[in-house]
Amino acid sequence: MLTFLRKIRKSLIESGSSRKYLLYGIGEITLVVIGILIALQINNWNEKRLALIEEQKLYCTIHEEMGLSKFFQEEGGKIYADAISSSEQILMSINDPSIEITQEEINNGIHAFESRWLGGAGSVTNIYDLLISSGKLELLSSIEVIENMRSLNSHFEFLLTYEELQAQFVDNQLYPYLNARIDRISASSKQFDLDESLHVSRFKSTNELLLNDKEFANLLIDFIRHTRVLVLTYKRMGNFISKIDSIAISKCPSINSEELDVK
Repeated sequence: MLTFLRKIRKSLIESGSSRKYLLYGIGEITLVVIGILIALQINNWNEKRLALIEEQKLYCTIHEEMGLSKFFQEEGGKIYADAISSSEQILMSINDPSIEITQEEINNGIHAFESRWLGGAGSVTNIYDLLISSGKLELLSSIEVIENMRSLNSHFEFLLTYEELQAQFVDNQLYPYLNARIDRISASSKQFDLDESLHVSRFKSTNELLLNDKEFANLLIDFIRHTRVLVLTYKRMGNFISKIDSIAISKCPSINSEELDVK
């Protein structure tokens, strides 16, 4: 191509026609400009293609992360919901003596006080923080995913604070009360599947000691109040996780290809 253009340029120079040479020059410049524009277009197309591939990889990573977050959310919500249920069962028996409650049910309630999940502490660094620190958050085209990830991150931080508050209440108020009044050795032996022959306590406690104590009832109310905040937080987190994951699945090619193979 260059050899051909050189021959044309040489023939025009030899002909001495300034007008034809000027037109040739303009045409040559136009060809160069068109070539540059095509090269830029190809480069832009390639950059967009690579950005799309990177975005799809990020959505696949987000889907995997949401699987872990969902596990934390479901397990934490269940643990604290069970703790509330056990506490409410004891509280109903306190308020209405006609409702009988067994020692085992009371022991289950006491064990529920000890149940902690601390999902907030386990997710201090999550995918949202990593995307921000790496500068890759802007690669995501879904505004809905970004907003829900931001909300989920805020709830993790909120959860971290309130799980610590709930744990402090149990450690500083509920445990001291129970330790002074009941036999936790016998109560714990069955819950933790311990050898009862090695964990027989010489201290005995009765249901009446707890079921007729106003202080215990008040502590149950406070425990339920603290724990209900956690259950509601885990529930809201579940909504965010579902929205994020549904979009991530739709934009992750490896997941879509697996679905096609199954079909």
